[in-house]
Amino acid sequence: DGDGRVFLNFPPRAFKHITDHLVLLQMAPSDVAVKPPSLPGAVREEVEHLAWLLGVWDLVVAGAQWGRGAPLETSARPRPPSLGWSLCGPRRRPPPPPPPPRPGQG
Repeated sequence: DGDGRVFLNFPPRAFKHITDHLVLLQMAPSDVAVKPPSLPGAVREEVEHLAWLLGVWDLVVAGAQWGRGAPLETSARPRPPSLGWSLCGPRRRPPPPPPPPRPGQG
């Protein structure tokens, strides 16, 4: 706006799911695969579209991603139970993501 404040005109519910997932990826150990959030149909579609528009589709929707934090074996911090570690999967590389859907295709 005129005062230099940034206004993000995004659907708040979808934006929150995306930012929460990106924070989880950043905090998760690098040897833990974090699964995409499981969401109900209408919310999932909204998140998929916004993630594609923001350029983070492959991180949020495409499949499990490795965490970006220190590996669990060398991490000095314990796993906090409030991070949703139940979303984390076994220690294996996720398959390559499929290409994002083209706009207008469903």
